[in-house]
Amino acid sequence: MTLKEHISRIIALGMYDKMTTPTLPLDVNHYVSAGNPGKTFSQYPASLPIPDTFIMGKSLCNRNDYNLYTVFGNSMLPEGISSGYELLTQRVMSEQVRLGDFIIIEVDRSYYQKRHHGKKPHFDQKLRRAICPVENTMTIEQLLATLKGTFAEPLEKKEKKDLRDSLNEAREFYHDTQLFLSITYHDGDIHYSFHPSDHIRYRVEGAAYSNDNVIVFKTASEIAE
Repeated sequence: MTLKEHISRIIALGMYDKMTTPTLPLDVNHYVSAGNPGKTFSQYPASLPIPDTFIMGKSLCNRNDYNLYTVFGNSMLPEGISSGYELLTQRVMSEQVRLGDFIIIEVDRSYYQKRHHGKKPHFDQKLRRAICPVENTMTIEQLLATLKGTFAEPLEKKEKKDLRDSLNEAREFYHDTQLFLSITYHDGDIHYSFHPSDHIRYRVEGAAYSNDNVIVFKTASEIAE
C-alpha cells in the first residue's frame, strides 16, 4: 500500500461501513450521466463517503471546496472513469476550459427530445471530455485541422462522418449560438457532441473510487495519464 493510500485509509476507513447499498437515488441531481442521459436503471451506484479532508495528488484537500457528483454509466471508461466514481468538481466558465479537461455539461432537454423522438432525459448533467470551442464560421475542414494530432482526432471514416453530422445537426438547431466540442464513447468508440458553451457547468478536479475498501483519490491529470 502506498503512503497516499494508507493516509486515505486512516481518514476514510471509519466512514466506509456507512456506505449505502445501490438503490434508486433520492436526488438524481447528485448523479452525472456518463453516456446517454436518457438511460435509466433499477439501481444506481452508491455515493462514496468522502471525508472532510483527504489527500489528492500531493495536496491536502477539503471536501467543502468541491461539488460532488456520482458517475452513472461507463461511457468514459476508455478515459479512466468508471460508473460509481465520485467526481470532485468546481465551477468553471467555458473560456477557462482547456483541451482534455473532464467537464460536466447541463443537458439541453429540448435538443435531447428533438434527437430522441420526444423522449425526455433522465439526467440533468452529463460527463464529457473537453476539446475546443467551435466558432460559427469554422468549416469542417478547419475543425479537422484543429483536431489533428490530438487524442480527439477522427482517424476512421465513421468518426469523421459522426463529427460532420453532429456539427451540422447542432448548427441547424442552435443557429448562431457559440458551440463547444466534447467527446464521449459508445461501446468504446469515440463519439463527438456539440453543445452551447454556456451549458458547461463544472470542471472535474479529481475523482475518488473504492479499492479493496480503501477510498483512493486521483487528480484529473492522474486520471488522464
